[in-house]
Amino acid sequence: MPFSAPEGKWLTLNLLSRLDRHFQFQQVLDVGAGAGGYSQLLRDRLSPKIWTALEIWEPYLERFKLAELYNRLIVADVRNWAPDQDYDLVLMGDVLEHMQKAEAQECVIKLLQHTQLLLISIPIIEMPQDEVDGNPYEKHVKEDWSHDEVLASFSNISLAFIGESLGVYLLSSNQGVHEVVQFLIADLPSEFFRI
Repeated sequence: MPFSAPEGKWLTLNLLSRLDRHFQFQQVLDVGAGAGGYSQLLRDRLSPKIWTALEIWEPYLERFKLAELYNRLIVADVRNWAPDQDYDLVLMGDVLEHMQKAEAQECVIKLLQHTQLLLISIPIIEMPQDEVDGNPYEKHVKEDWSHDEVLASFSNISLAFIGESLGVYLLSSNQGVHEVVQFLIADLPSEFFRI
């Protein structure tokens, strides 16, 4: 769906607002921007000067007026896309279930080379979905991710939130960034995070 579930959004907003005060995000990449939900949720609350949308389904650009929500629009499949710059934060909300597991792992590895922080939101229960409104990319290719499989499939996870149907994971391949994140979230209730 071009819209993501509300579960985990309050955590994402609070977490990224807290991290932004330290990291002062300047460049954000929203992979699979869809209807632009992350821009609408975060744009007025974070410091980034440049928001970039990467969207595979070109009709969404006009349908959801993404040019009004992002500074830069890229129509591409993240699986074959080569980043042309580094980002302070990359958001992947409801993207990885639309590809094979090996492709998801390759995308995460690639993006971690171009960002200090990568936030993933992904269904962690079986969640089948077919194409939506003629968009074949909306089909869930791997529809049975679980929290344990996410932890086993992706290294560099700094924290995780496990909801009833979605997991939110923050990753960094930079040990220094990982340590800063752990310090900045130390006072958050521990029941929300487990690795």
